[in-house]
Amino acid sequence: MKNNFVIFRTPILLGFFCFILSNFNYAQSNQKVSLNGKWSFKTDPYAEGESSKWFTEKMNTASWNTMVVPGNWDLINEYAEYVGDAWYTRTFTVDDLKSTEQLRLVFQSVYNDAKVWVNGHLVGENDLGFLPFHFDITQYLNPGAENRLTVLVNNVFKTGAMWNWGGIRRPVWLELTPKTRIEFQHIDAVPDLKKGTAQLGVKIVSSNSSNTPKKVLFNIDIKHNGKVVAKGKVKATIPANTNRHIVNWSYKLPKSKVKLWHFDFPNLYESTVALSENKEILHT
Repeated sequence: MKNNFVIFRTPILLGFFCFILSNFNYAQSNQKVSLNGKWSFKTDPYAEGESSKWFTEKMNTASWNTMVVPGNWDLINEYAEYVGDAWYTRTFTVDDLKSTEQLRLVFQSVYNDAKVWVNGHLVGENDLGFLPFHFDITQYLNPGAENRLTVLVNNVFKTGAMWNWGGIRRPVWLELTPKTRIEFQHIDAVPDLKKGTAQLGVKIVSSNSSNTPKKVLFNIDIKHNGKVVAKGKVKATIPANTNRHIVNWSYKLPKSKVKLWHFDFPNLYESTVALSENKEILHT
């Protein structure tokens, strides 16, 4: 997991943090499969789809229209004024998963409210139309066979002068990762402008969806211009079935290694975190 970060020279901007993976910045995934392209699409002006179970695995969508993902239905003349519920569905296949793997379904943005089903099972909901979200769908899969993914989208919510354009607005993908993985890192880089040093704080958030606790090691490398300027190790035990486990690491950069950011010389540092168990790297 890599993050670029800066150490600001302006006192007002002493603190700085980054996330990782595609703007919202999760950790980098091991393997990704795009679900972009043409989906089956149907508006639901009377909100009857859920009670009629349009999300079922064997739902006949032959009469549905198609909609390109990512995209907004407002860009299609037929739906330019539509406000309310609309349904998206498509199928996908996956191979058998290893016992140490999980499959996540990642949406970068759905406006505004979304409910998601896989093979007729409700896997989760999201009501933040401008932010990414993901679900672990491992338990709902039919490995080696066809799987149906269905999304109910509602664009009624509107705030201020924003257009409430509805739809699966940004990319969607499947993400194969270890069950024990890094979620993101949060970096504070605070300079002491009198002494010329800087205090680094790295918060690492990880998860463990397996049924056993994991004794792990986090290796942290801080680089500038490709050269390591700080290294750290943190041992931890991540409990079983944990979505958010936090470890912290701090380091004081000496004056000789501090290069402040300025628009005339935009110095960048890079933080790389590797998660390992018994010397085997699980996630980077």
